[in-house]
Amino acid sequence: MDKLTQLKVDRMLQKKSSEAIMVLTQLIKAGLRKGECSPNDIINRDISQKNVIGAVFGSLKALGFTQTDRRVVGSHASQHCRKVFVWKLQDSSKARYFIDKCAGMAFGNGETKYIQKELF
Repeated sequence: MDKLTQLKVDRMLQKKSSEAIMVLTQLIKAGLRKGECSPNDIINRDISQKNVIGAVFGSLKALGFTQTDRRVVGSHASQHCRKVFVWKLQDSSKARYFIDKCAGMAFGNGETKYIQKELF
């Protein structure tokens, strides 16, 4: 892994909230499984704030994803059937590096949740 990506990931983990890291991890895992991701891949959208979700997509660029021109219908009720962009995984090594760095991290909000390294 190149030093610049390592530095970006380390800064992300220091600056992002635990909620943002959890959402980002869900998107990356979906991308590693399917080769792409969208807001439809966010689990527990009801507890995630809209501004956190929006900010997370900006971080995907540094982690090997590019925004495509393709859109899909949003599946969450708050999207009111609007179309959302699909992000394509271009460099899986950056995405895997982020997941590896997050593996075992614990975040508490009521009950402790762990980011697991497994993709499925």
